[in-house]
Amino acid sequence: EISPPGWIEKSQSDAHLGNGKHLTIGADYAAQQGIEYKGNNYEEDRTLTGFDISGHWNAITGQFEYNTWKEEYTDPSKSDKEPNGWYVQAGYFVQGPNIEPVVRYEIFDQDSNSDDKEEKTTTLGVNWYGKGHSFKVGMNWAHTEYDKNASGYLSDDDKKDVYQVQAQLYF
Repeated sequence: EISPPGWIEKSQSDAHLGNGKHLTIGADYAAQQGIEYKGNNYEEDRTLTGFDISGHWNAITGQFEYNTWKEEYTDPSKSDKEPNGWYVQAGYFVQGPNIEPVVRYEIFDQDSNSDDKEEKTTTLGVNWYGKGHSFKVGMNWAHTEYDKNASGYLSDDDKKDVYQVQAQLYF
């Protein structure tokens, strides 16, 4: 990860919550080679590459991430896959009631070598911070639309809504 001059965090913190500024740019890579399965002699290789950028300026937060995978199989009954995906999200921290409305949009292509395998999700939510990230509660509504050949596509519908309530307590 790198940060431009003037946007480096002065100290490590898990919660900025409306104060200061930071900008971080990162890259990632992971590989698993020769994954063997019980019951046959076939192998699988996986690689993951990506980058991300995140930051905040006073009450505004934002983040973007992109990842691409490559899955290669020696099993002739399986086709190689190349999934990829990205998301962008933003939030705004309101001091006083300590709430943060948030929005996120993401696209995940289950295999860029195949047609109609995308899922697109829009998430709207709000977080309440009782004591920073040590005690918080979040509520989200996630609306996902699936292409016809995407796993997750329902037999009677091409979209799904999920409602979530989450709580976090560190002690």
